[in-house]
Formats: sequence, C-alpha cells, structure tokens
Amino acid sequence: MTEETITLVRIEGGGGYPSQWEAEDEAGRYYYLRYRHGYGTIKRAENADAYDVAEWDSESGRWIGIETLATFEHGDEWDGWIELDEFCRLAGIRIELHDSAPEVSSGAPDVASVV
Repeated sequence: MTEETITLVRIEGGGGYPSQWEAEDEAGRYYYLRYRHGYGTIKRAENADAYDVAEWDSESGRWIGIETLATFEHGDEWDGWIELDEFCRLAGIRIELHDSAPEVSSGAPDVASVV
C-alpha cells in the first residue's frame, strides 16, 4: 500500500469513543479523522464551515462537498479508541506538520511518530 502524505498546519483532538481529530492543511482545507465502532474514516471539505453546512444527498448517499479520503475497519463494533499513528497506518496516510504548525494538542501526543 502506498501512503499518501498530508501536510497539516493544525491538528487537534484524540480521546476515545470516538477517537477523533480535526485538522487543517496549508490550503485551508478541513479534515475530520474519526474512529468508532471499529470503523475509521478521513473526510475532507473545502474548509470547516463547508463541512458544517454540508447537505446529505439521499440519491447518491453522500454528503455534498465532503470527500472521503480513506476508510478502514479494525477491531470490532465495540472498538472506539485508537492512537493517531495506528489510525494513520490503517488509513494508509502519513501526516507531516508544516514548519509553521503549533505544537499538537494534548489529545494527539503521538503525531511525531507518524512522520
């Protein structure tokens, strides 16, 4: 599997049930990384506001303006805790922090092991 590298200027979050992170890249695009019930997803929108106001298209079964970059299954339906480095490995991505990025929030302490 070839990893896609995503360069971020901000990433915050962590925790469990669900494990989730919000991030932003250099172009201002918004990323939402989430792991719950043994299922992980990475979604991207033009920006955070576009993500918040996205509308569901019942015909296509998709959110308008939100792109799903990766999905994976890991564990079982009761799983909802995962470290960021494991999430990235299973999703097939690699996160790098841009030089201007502030320290990662305490919810994602293991981001350095991802790069």
